[in-house]
Amino acid sequence: MREVSVIMGSELIEMFKTMRRLGMPPMQSRKMRNGMGTADIVGIGDNGAEVVRRLMESDCVNAIYLVLHRDEKKLRQMKADTIAMKDDSWEVVENVMTASFESLPISYQKFCFYYRQTWRFLYPSLVLADFSEAIGRETAPAAAKNSVYGSTQKIAVVHVPLIEKLMDKNETEMRETELYQRFQCLCEQAEAVIAMGDDASAALGTAEANAMAKRQSDFVGDLLLALHGDGEMRLSWQEVRAFLSAGRLSRRGNLWQAWSSEAADVRSAMADVQRVLSCGGALQAAKRVFVMVTGKEGELSLPAVQKTMAELSALMDKEAEVLLHVNSEKEFDAGVRINMAVQVEREC
Repeated sequence: MREVSVIMGSELIEMFKTMRRLGMPPMQSRKMRNGMGTADIVGIGDNGAEVVRRLMESDCVNAIYLVLHRDEKKLRQMKADTIAMKDDSWEVVENVMTASFESLPISYQKFCFYYRQTWRFLYPSLVLADFSEAIGRETAPAAAKNSVYGSTQKIAVVHVPLIEKLMDKNETEMRETELYQRFQCLCEQAEAVIAMGDDASAALGTAEANAMAKRQSDFVGDLLLALHGDGEMRLSWQEVRAFLSAGRLSRRGNLWQAWSSEAADVRSAMADVQRVLSCGGALQAAKRVFVMVTGKEGELSLPAVQKTMAELSALMDKEAEVLLHVNSEKEFDAGVRINMAVQVEREC
C-alpha cells in the first residue's frame, strides 16, 4: 500500500506542476468529472461552437463540452469549457512521436492535460468541425488523433465541402488542394469520420452554415439520446462504436457520408436523405448503413419505418449491413427526423 501511495503522490505532484505551468484547466464541467457525463465532445471554430451551443440547449446537458477557438471574446460567451488557440498551429502535432511534451503548442498541452482529467473509455468521444473554416482544417486531425500525451482517438462529425469531388478518383486536381490533404489527415487520425457535404439545393452563407450546424447537432444529439434511452430503447455504445469502426485502414481511414433531415413523415424524411447520399453513388455502394429515426412517442409509426427501410434496402447493395435504431421522444415537435450515415470505400 505504501508503494501505491508514493506513486499516486508523485503523479499528484506532476499534475500540480503542469497546472502551475499551463494554468488551471477549464472547470465549468467539474460536476461531470465524477462519472456522470455521457460523452466527451470537442467543438472547433465557429461551427464547433455553434454545434456545442445547440447541444447544450437541448437535452444533451450531461456531456462534457470543450470548445477550441482563436477568438477569446467568443470563448467568453460559451457556457462550455474552452481553450484559446490564439496563433497556435496543431499541424505539427499530427506526426510527432518523440518530441517532449513541453515543446508542443501550449494550447495542445492544455488540451491533452484536460483530457487526462476527463476522458472515460466507455463513453463516446467526438470532434465537431467544419472544413470550410481554416481552424477546422488545421485542428481537427490533431484533436481526433490518439496521443501518448493524454488525448484519445475520436470520431469526427464534420462538414466537408465538395466531398463528392474529394471522393471522385477522376478529380486528380483535387488531390493537390489543401482541403483534400487536410481531409486525408483527418481520415488517417480519427477512429471514424462522419462527413456531411453541401446540400446543392440550399442557399449559401450564414443560413446554410447554421443549417449545417443544426444537422450535426441533430445527428450527435439523437445518438446520445439513443445511448441513454430506457430499457429496450437504449442503444449500446459498444455496438455502435464497433459498427462505425469496422473496416478501418491506417491510410484510408474509415469514412462515412451522412445526412440529417426532418419532414412531416418517415417517407418524406427518408426521400431527402436518399437524395443527398445518392449523389456520387455513396448510398448505392455502401457496405454498412447506420440509421436513426426519431419521432414523437405515440405518433411515430413503426410499420411506416419498416416499409421505408424495405424501400431503402432495394436501393442498396444486397450484402450491406444495416444498424437501425428508432427513438420515440415524449417531447418532439419536428415530425420525423432521420439521421443516416453510409460507409464509403475510398482510394488514397
